Amino acid sequence: NDPLADAFHGGRWNGKFPKIDDRNDLYFHITSDKLASEGACNSDTSKHPLWDNLPLDRDSGRTLQRSSYDRPDDIAGAQFHAVYVLRYGATDYAYDTGGEIERALRHADRWLRTESGKGMRLDTYQGKLDVTFLPLPPRFESTTGKSCSSAPCPNDQDFYAHLNALGRVNPNKTYLFFYSGGVTGRVLCGGAGVGKSVLLNLEVDGRMCGDQKWDESTSQSLSWGLLSLHEIFHSLGAVCPAAPDSDGAYHSKIEEDIMFARSKGNVKLDPNRRNYWGNVPAGCTDASQSPLFGG
Repeated sequence: NDPLADAFHGGRWNGKFPKIDDRNDLYFHITSDKLASEGACNSDTSKHPLWDNLPLDRDSGRTLQRSSYDRPDDIAGAQFHAVYVLRYGATDYAYDTGGEIERALRHADRWLRTESGKGMRLDTYQGKLDVTFLPLPPRFESTTGKSCSSAPCPNDQDFYAHLNALGRVNPNKTYLFFYSGGVTGRVLCGGAGVGKSVLLNLEVDGRMCGDQKWDESTSQSLSWGLLSLHEIFHSLGAVCPAAPDSDGAYHSKIEEDIMFARSKGNVKLDPNRRNYWGNVPAGCTDASQSPLFGG
């Protein structure tokens, strides 16, 4: 009565309730026989990211259920789209359906509105943050689980290219990749180059990177929401080396600025309004004029 038995497919099924790999020694949740002890072949399909141990009705009512596709948009035009990326074989924390990613970005939006009067144009569906679930195929596994200090780990550009190859990229959107990759070693919690994507490395060495919280900054770190904004400003070209308060390496030299290289705690948005938000030098990015921010 195994679903993969010849009899099951050949019309000779005995009518008993199907059991998947009942002895756990062939292809699903292998715990016995030589396949488990020796790793004789890579056939344990239970480790594929298509499966999880959460019920289909896990929707809290406050967030959307899991989807690997972008839902219809509440607003048109430029906007931020969140993606929860899961390495093949890594722990699935369901941050897309648990509300954590939405809390982080709502927190960032509130902070920006308080600082500037403008908010983030977030991609939502029926009023709720639309988060795409992106499980990585096994071909990413050779680097994602290793120390990024000794072997290159995939970054936001790799994820963007993979999403684009699947036909799921909207050119009007900037993609925020929240990555559960199980990486180790010296790893930055976030990163971005100038472009359409940013990276947030959620877990490093089995714990939350930098002990960061989703919607609360501490004396030691920024919240994930504000770190997202920090990386977004990088993706727009801030801080221009020609800006008055630039440190020369695309950061602000003002410690309370969100764009300070080691920003933490209570931060401000371009305190002097002359570096990346407001009256910036010619040739530098004025993020306040980006269509990604609005009223």
